[in-house]
Amino acid sequence: MNMPRIDITTTRGEIGRQSDRSPMQIRQRPADLQIQQQHTDNLQISKRATKLLIDQTAAFADANLKGPMKRVEESAQKGKQKVMGYIQKKVQEGDQMMKIENGNGAIAQISASNSQLQTYNFNYGAIPKPLSVKFNYDPGETNITINQDTINVQVNKNAPQITIPKWQSNAYLKQKNSITFQAVGTQINRGL
Repeated sequence: MNMPRIDITTTRGEIGRQSDRSPMQIRQRPADLQIQQQHTDNLQISKRATKLLIDQTAAFADANLKGPMKRVEESAQKGKQKVMGYIQKKVQEGDQMMKIENGNGAIAQISASNSQLQTYNFNYGAIPKPLSVKFNYDPGETNITINQDTINVQVNKNAPQITIPKWQSNAYLKQKNSITFQAVGTQINRGL
């Protein structure tokens, strides 16, 4: 049996949304930087020259390369030593002769000492002798002076520029809701 029935059809309502989200923008200029510094007379260098003194007087004397004044001085010194040695020898011989009466054989001793031959010793030697050249070295001196000038730094910062646009959202009816009734089946009195 076919019963009459009511067929109900519904359509759901739908809401649509449209949004605009523009991005945030941040701009900032770099900071303005000013640096001032004096660059004159910052570094001063003073130097005392080095000196090397070489004294070769002893080396020249060893090689018998002497100046006239040095030769005169040495000759005078040698002459003085010879005279003093001769006087000393004659004083000793005179003292021996004064005591001749003691029978010491003073005349024979004096004659024997005066008749002896001089002996000379020879040996190897270097000219000039080692370490006869004298060196004197003065390294000098270096003075460095640095004048540190102050640095003047001025920084002017620039504020950031921030742009934040409004976000907008719009709601709209995307699909309207609806409901429909329909009688299905046998005959129905539609006059209701």
